[in-house]
Amino acid sequence: MVGFLIFIYISASTQPQEPSFFSEEQAEEGIVAYSQHCASCHGADLRGISAPTLVGETFLERWEGRTVAALYHYTHEQMPPGRGGSLSDETYARTVAYVFAPRP
Repeated sequence: MVGFLIFIYISASTQPQEPSFFSEEQAEEGIVAYSQHCASCHGADLRGISAPTLVGETFLERWEGRTVAALYHYTHEQMPPGRGGSLSDETYARTVAYVFAPRP
């Protein structure tokens, strides 16, 4: 099984501790987490309903110049809306891994 890795910088003083890479397994598990916690606003296809799209040019332009770690931290602190930080670190990691997983 060929996995994919996305390397992100980890600062020793960063809380919560984010993963140093995302595995293919995390991305696959992220489908469930995304469906449960994100799809109602971001859409099952990640194209947005009442929240911004998480794929395509619009997403890339919005996050241009930022790291995967920045998206992880934003997601951890702000999502789900009004309940930031309410999910486990691993759930956030799986969700971000799913967002960055290669699409057919």
